[in-house]
Amino acid sequence: MATIKATHRGNCQVCGRQHHVVGVTLAKHGYTVEYGYFNGTCRGSDKRPVQTDRTLTDDTVTGLGVYAAQRDADAEKLKAGDTHPTKIKTGEKFNTTTRRYEPVLIDFAAGTPMQQHDAVQAAIARAESDARHARAHAVSLKKMADELHGKPLVAIDDFRKAQDEARAAKRTTAVVDVKAATVAGTFGSKAARKAELDKITRKFEKEYDKIREVYLALPRDAEGHRVCTEQQTEVYYGCHYPHEFTAKRRAAVLEAFPQCADIVKELDTLVAARNAVKNAP
Repeated sequence: MATIKATHRGNCQVCGRQHHVVGVTLAKHGYTVEYGYFNGTCRGSDKRPVQTDRTLTDDTVTGLGVYAAQRDADAEKLKAGDTHPTKIKTGEKFNTTTRRYEPVLIDFAAGTPMQQHDAVQAAIARAESDARHARAHAVSLKKMADELHGKPLVAIDDFRKAQDEARAAKRTTAVVDVKAATVAGTFGSKAARKAELDKITRKFEKEYDKIREVYLALPRDAEGHRVCTEQQTEVYYGCHYPHEFTAKRRAAVLEAFPQCADIVKELDTLVAARNAVKNAP
């Protein structure tokens, strides 16, 4: 059987991203390949793109609204004390088989009052976050469907041309390689440089949050107080910006949390990238 060659691209009714159209439906996407097999796919795979059909999009928007309302209700029940999490995370342990840190869990009833309080607050935050993200995705999907349904598909040749033009435009401005801590080209304005510095700062803060998570996972004593050193607490409340990650603070992090060595390396990379952006023409 001859393979059908894709000539156009369309947007998925569920995730909203653009993919190849094979025949009249979208190619598989939203998956990983493990051991030679597809592992999980987006519900919009093998369905018509939103340009030609929006039924699945409208159903998804409705479903997201129902889910958001349910998570709001979950948050209210937690606040009222009508329900609580079944488990409490008290720390992490290293699994030598998977080479990953895994949570240490206890039954809710076995936790101290402080642990129970923290677990409930975390559950409320998750429920409210789930509701916000569901509503935001629903708004995004509806807007996409309203704009694209009934419009023509994108020819792959036009798509590639647009990509080439975008790459050519990038080559005329500064291109930052964060991993290599290099900058190719020049910044055309202070705003362009600041935009790149802001990106690096956000990545730095997100990476440093991983260290804070290790601190928050430390066990508590019988009175509910976190069992930690003064240095570990200082590290937790430490720097928020790359330029604050001095050699002294770097050493303090490694001494307080030696298991975070890989995170520190990533922070070092971001600091180097920031310096490269600051010093680039």
